[in-house]
Amino acid sequence: GHWGKSTHQCSKCRLQFLTFKEKMEHKTQCHQMFKKPKQLEGLPPETKVTIQVSLEPLQPGSVEVASITVNTSDSEPSLPRSKSKISKKSH
Repeated sequence: GHWGKSTHQCSKCRLQFLTFKEKMEHKTQCHQMFKKPKQLEGLPPETKVTIQVSLEPLQPGSVEVASITVNTSDSEPSLPRSKSKISKKSH
């Protein structure tokens, strides 16, 4: 079938919706555009987070699953104030 110009296409999975509201609800529910996953709530800002999304073709009715890996190890020491001292030397 041929889609009319009034359809709204999801930029993530190319699904098309008749209304803008339906598209935004889809992106909020299926792609978590405006909600943080529960695994990421309450973590410090310096925590490394790796989100892997499967790029396999989705079957009709299947659920897109994103595996989230949270790395809380201090592999890189956070020195927020040392960077400001370096920037002052550039005068």
